[in-house]
Amino acid sequence: MKLLSALFSTTLFAAIAFSVDAKDDAYVYGKDPKKDAEYDISMGMAGIQQAAKDPKMLAQLFQDMQDPQLMAEAKKMMESPEWKKKMKNLTNDKNFKQSAQAAAKAMEDPNEAAKLQAKMEHMMKKGNDELKNEAKDTMAEAMQAMNDPNVMAQAAQMMKDP
Repeated sequence: MKLLSALFSTTLFAAIAFSVDAKDDAYVYGKDPKKDAEYDISMGMAGIQQAAKDPKMLAQLFQDMQDPQLMAEAKKMMESPEWKKKMKNLTNDKNFKQSAQAAAKAMEDPNEAAKLQAKMEHMMKKGNDELKNEAKDTMAEAMQAMNDPNVMAQAAQMMKDP
């Protein structure tokens, strides 16, 4: 819990620190591995920042963390020199250190820690419920589409000519 709290409290700064330069408008993913790594880091940190606010996204993040293939990719990224350099720069930053210290201090207070844990548990429950409802809605839409002759004709055509 302490790790998550510290991570969420510093994510905004990290997302800014990792963002691909705005002057680099001609960036195309796949052409420069170093820029690709910076972009991946930036998007990952922005996703974590958003997950700290969005219960459904938080629940999805925790589900994704159970995916061995995804975690292998994350491990590979964290072993890259670009990621290590960014992390070193981030952890040496004064604002990051202050945020991390504030988060650690907040977690030392049992009442504050309990509040944060309760908030996290509530967000996870709400997010998991939203994911389940979304899955039900998607299945209902799929079943309804299967009853539509036009949709089935289009599906049959796509199977003949992918």
